[in-house]
Amino acid sequence: MDEYMALEAFEGVMVGDGGLHRALRAGDPPELCYGVKDSRFTLNQSTEQHDHMDWLYFLRDAFTELDVEVSPGYPKHTVVRNRGKTFGSSILRTLTSPWLTEQRQKWYPDGLKEVFGDFSFSPVSLANAWMSDGNATRDKRSLSAVNVHLFVQDFSLDSICVIEHALHSIGVLHTGRGTEKKGRSGVTITVLQDSVNKFMDIVEPWVLPSFRYKVKRRRR
Repeated sequence: MDEYMALEAFEGVMVGDGGLHRALRAGDPPELCYGVKDSRFTLNQSTEQHDHMDWLYFLRDAFTELDVEVSPGYPKHTVVRNRGKTFGSSILRTLTSPWLTEQRQKWYPDGLKEVFGDFSFSPVSLANAWMSDGNATRDKRSLSAVNVHLFVQDFSLDSICVIEHALHSIGVLHTGRGTEKKGRSGVTITVLQDSVNKFMDIVEPWVLPSFRYKVKRRRR
C-alpha cells in the first residue's frame, strides 16, 4: 500500500461510518500527544455476523502509511451478551494527529460531517465506503435483481448530491434515492439495476474477505 491508496481508503471510510473527533490528552502518550485541539479517528462497526477485523487491519496499515498512530490495543473486537443475544463490535481508534485535525476541518466545516465539493471516488475509496456503510440484497420480488445501497442519510442533501456526482463520474451512471426514518436528510442512495454489475466490477477487487458476502451481481 502506498500513501495515495491509504488516502483513498481513508476518504472512503469517511463517507461511511468513520468519524473525526477532538480528543483529550488523557489517552495519549506524552510524546504522541498534540493537545486538545487535535483530532483522532474512530470507527465502531457493528458485527452481528462478521468481525471484519481484516478490514480494520487494512485501515490500520493505511493510517501507518499516513503517519497516524493507531491507539494501543486497537483494532479490537468486542462481544456483549444482553438478554440472550450476542452483539459484536469491531473498533478502530487512532491517537491524536495534526493531519487528522486538518482533515476534520475539511470534513466538518461547520461541526457536522459533510462531503467536500471536489470529492471524487476511486475504486478503493468506493469499496471502503460501501464496506463501511452499504449493502446488497437479492430482491424478493425478482431473484435476478440486486438492491445496492449506500446509507448516507446522516449527510446533508448537498453532500448527497456530491456523492451522487462522484458515483456518476466513476461510471455508476444510474442511481436513485431511498428513504430512512433516521438521519439528517433521511435519504439513502440506491444503485439502479442497469448499474449494479458495473458497481460490483469497480468495488469487487478491493473488497476484503470478510465482506465478500456483500458482493452480488444482477442475473441476466
